[in-house]
Formats: sequence, structure tokens, C-alpha cells
Amino acid sequence: MQGISIWIWSHDLAFARGTALALKEKIGKRFLSADMLEEQEIRERLCSGEKPDADIPGLIRERLEWVSSLLSRNGAAAIAVSSLGPTGVDAPEAKDTLSIFVAPARGSYAFLDRIKAGGSPGEAAQRIANLLDRQSPVQAR
Repeated sequence: MQGISIWIWSHDLAFARGTALALKEKIGKRFLSADMLEEQEIRERLCSGEKPDADIPGLIRERLEWVSSLLSRNGAAAIAVSSLGPTGVDAPEAKDTLSIFVAPARGSYAFLDRIKAGGSPGEAAQRIANLLDRQSPVQAR
């Protein structure tokens, strides 16, 4: 079973987190598991021992991508929530939106959608789930 990595990029991390939690519920049965990875968790657990002059934002981005890739290669849906965009993507930042990127297992991130923040996280999650279905339908397990 192929997994997927979904990256939710926003400065409104509370709305992004709510959307990720709702999305996890909506797509969880389609994959072996659905796991949410948060920027703060990566900072605290995987970057705490870094030197003071280290590029912490770059390390967080790399480690979010690495953990997401490991999960998706093993059939999971990895949902990353971050105020940073994935490496190599070119999308303008907007403080009042969620920028959604998606990568297949062993693939590169591509832009999927931009959603205005401030609505319901459940509605935003449903929109993402619908777009994922249209992009490449995944069989329920």
C-alpha cells in the first residue's frame, strides 16, 4: 500500500493543527495509519541538541520531510503542520491561508491548494480530502 505525505503550511498554526486533526480522521482508514507531525514537536525532540549557530528552520524542514517520507514509504499518511514550507517549493506566503502540498511515497512535494484560514477546520479538511480523491483515488484498506 502506498502512503502519502501532506504538508500544511501556515502562520496560523492553531487552524492548521485543527485542519490536520480533522483530515487525519477523514483519511485515516485509507492508509495503514495517519500521523500528524508538528513543527514544534520536531524542534523539541529532533533539534534540541543542535549547536547555537545551526540553521534550525532548515533542520526542522529537513527532519519533517524525512520522518514524513519514512511514514509514507511504509503505507501511512503523514500530515506535517508547519510555519515553514517544504524544501524546493515556490509558493507565496500569506498569513491568512493554508498552503497545502502533497507528495507520494518517494516523491517530491507539489502544490495542491490554498485555503483561506478562519473557516471551519473540518470544512478545510474535507476540501483537502476531496482534492486528494480527485488527484489519485486511494482504495480503503
